[in-house]
Amino acid sequence: MKHHIWSKPDLHWEGFEPVPYWFHMEKSFALKLTRKSEGQNADQHTTVGDVYALLRDKPLSPESLEGGVLEDRFVTLDDSLTLKIEGPLFNRDVLRTTLTLHSEGINPFSAIWYYFDHDTCRQDPQECYSFFVVANDKITRERVAFFNDLYSGFDPTIFDTHDYKDMTWGDEADWHEADTRYWYRKFYTETRTGQLMALRPDEPQLFFYEETGPDVMGAIGVLNQSLVTIRLLLWALVIVSVINLVVHWR
Repeated sequence: MKHHIWSKPDLHWEGFEPVPYWFHMEKSFALKLTRKSEGQNADQHTTVGDVYALLRDKPLSPESLEGGVLEDRFVTLDDSLTLKIEGPLFNRDVLRTTLTLHSEGINPFSAIWYYFDHDTCRQDPQECYSFFVVANDKITRERVAFFNDLYSGFDPTIFDTHDYKDMTWGDEADWHEADTRYWYRKFYTETRTGQLMALRPDEPQLFFYEETGPDVMGAIGVLNQSLVTIRLLLWALVIVSVINLVVHWR
């Protein structure tokens, strides 16, 4: 399914697929930002990579990222560093995500992103792409959303995925697809967000959901049909028995 990109039209991008993605480190680090320091009028042009290197070992709290340094407010991160970061929403979201994962002991560039939902704003030309995140062999985020509008700077090329052109073994792609199906199955069956996706009345596309387990409604239908067949057989046996009794008594 193709999704329109408001900020950076790319005729070669056809939307996200149900495959594992990673943040491409070089492309992520190259995203542009502006750094402002308290008491200084001059803005400093910088990048996600430079700010990540500056802040990754600072004592970051969720509040300092969500409502502070990345939200147009000066925050003092230690005795010598008071700053705020400005720039396109997408670039700040990438920085926020990488810093948050790093603060939890997760390498943000080995975490795996699985796309599962897309939505379009009804009031503004804006789109939303939702992922769940797997790291350290577990689902660490049920939903992380990235937004795409005229000014967000949305750039899907930072999401990298497997390239099987030079694979070593013949079944390598099949093992990777099996692993992908495993995580989607786990998402839809074991997380609240995944279960809600399966229950939504608008019936969004569910990736590999038909393979997550037995079809309960289908099983019920088969069972009912089997019961009907059994009843017919029993009636047939009763009729045959009655006929045999009548013949025997004659």
